[in-house]
Amino acid sequence: MRRISIPHSAARQRGVNLVEILAVLLIVSLLAGVAWPAGQGMINQAELRSATNTAFNALLYTRHEAARLRQTAYLCFIPSTSQPTCQSQSTGTLGVFVEKSGEADRLVQAFDLSAQARLHFVGIQHPYKIHFGELGQRERLTEQNGTAYLNVELASAQRHVEVCYNGRIRIREQLTQSECQG
Repeated sequence: MRRISIPHSAARQRGVNLVEILAVLLIVSLLAGVAWPAGQGMINQAELRSATNTAFNALLYTRHEAARLRQTAYLCFIPSTSQPTCQSQSTGTLGVFVEKSGEADRLVQAFDLSAQARLHFVGIQHPYKIHFGELGQRERLTEQNGTAYLNVELASAQRHVEVCYNGRIRIREQLTQSECQG
């Protein structure tokens, strides 16, 4: 019977050694260290877009309800649906209210926001709510009727939801110049 001889070095190697494992771990950790910040930035941008879209939808819904019911409707920050009272600072929920003469304003819809996003109204009479009239137009602000918008911030990025007097609502990356016309 013939014996097959296996080289000595091939017979000894049955797995990986410690140096090879450490080299693979080093490469994986370097790749993770480079990919993590980029991934985190994408997550922040997605959350910012989500919060902006929620604010945009809440404003559209408020305008729609005012026009549909032919009554004044407004949007403001509320602590929760079980506590439907307007707050002066950003909370995790936006509430849509309809004003009825002789009755308490009633909450008709709530919109949950991203927990990390900070929102605030800019350019409106009430520092924490925006009104739409019975024809869907935004409340008048001043004699010049300036621009109103909802500012949405997350981390160091921000977006704006501009609300024109005629009720037009637009999402803006930057507010360099208003698209609202007098």
